[in-house]
Amino acid sequence: MEVPLVTVSQQSHSRYGDSGVIEADAPNLWQQIVTFADGERMLVNNADLDAASAVLLELGNLNHLLKTRIQPHDHQKS
Repeated sequence: MEVPLVTVSQQSHSRYGDSGVIEADAPNLWQQIVTFADGERMLVNNADLDAASAVLLELGNLNHLLKTRIQPHDHQKS
């Protein structure tokens, strides 16, 4: 699986314009742990990332929710 490259696009963010990779599982649906080229790991809000990254993250979050929240018919309680 390819590691997603994301860019901080929110001008008020301290890492504005910097790109990094997501190497760890997100702690929630609204933030990512991003590792930058200098080795710093930072919790970044999805809203502070570029639009392309945000779309990919949302698709990944949706896929995760579907896998964890929807059980096959055989596993549902009657």
